[in-house]
Amino acid sequence: MELVTLSSATLVALASTIFFLLIIRAWSAFAHSTTGTRFPKSIMLEAAQRYRDELARHGREQSIYLASGLLFAVVFFLSVLLRPDEIFADI
Repeated sequence: MELVTLSSATLVALASTIFFLLIIRAWSAFAHSTTGTRFPKSIMLEAAQRYRDELARHGREQSIYLASGLLFAVVFFLSVLLRPDEIFADI
């Protein structure tokens, strides 16, 4: 395993993961801003409901970061296994 192969695979995986995170975070922010009405936000929520809302929000953010970690791992291993520099060497 060469250092050049690992660094290029890491670069491709990191770039695709950052792109994925930017898209998903933008979509999450857009979906959160367009859902719901203003009426429930003006009501004082009780502590248990605030806790459940925060727990749900943390669960959504955790799933976003776990999915991006999985994407990094898959793209990295595919980049290492397929070796695009050898595949496209003739072009």
